[in-house]
Amino acid sequence: MNTLKSLLIAVVLFASTSVFAKTGKLLDETKTAAIDVVIEQQRSGKVIVGFEKFGSDIVKIKIYDEEGNAVYSERVKKATLMLKRFDVSLLPEGDYSYEVSIADYAVEKTITK
Repeated sequence: MNTLKSLLIAVVLFASTSVFAKTGKLLDETKTAAIDVVIEQQRSGKVIVGFEKFGSDIVKIKIYDEEGNAVYSERVKKATLMLKRFDVSLLPEGDYSYEVSIADYAVEKTITK
């Protein structure tokens, strides 16, 4: 009976940890133990992509058009904090997917121009 009770407590703790890890978002900010990511469209039409990483992982920033073609790609090795502003005024109208990823985690947001 004690084993069952201990197992149940462990499952509840794991589930509650998973739920609380995803709360506390500020606008479109997503947090994990390894990276904080913000992808936000400004009123000027520009898109801000920012991150703060806490490990040694390489961060990849990619932008895709509606057909899945890569419009932009960058690998960031050394920076632990980065904020980039993308001027998308010359791109055709449509939906663009912005992706910031590390080895085992990715944040993606689709923004319509």
